Amino acid sequence: MDLNEMGKFIAKRRKQKNITQKQLADYLDVHVTTVSKWERCNANSLIGMCMPFLKEGL
Repeated sequence: MDLNEMGKFIAKRRKQKNITQKQLADYLDVHVTTVSKWERCNANSLIGMCMPFLKEGL
């Protein structure tokens, strides 16, 4: 999965769970802009932090 696909996947899973970027950021203990950057594929250094959310969900 490339970064563009990963960003789309993060956004899709977040929306499926009906949570905001802020709620996901709080859950992962990151800033809301970090989640936004992940979804827009502008930041990849911390993208692994969201893997538990994507695999198991909130």
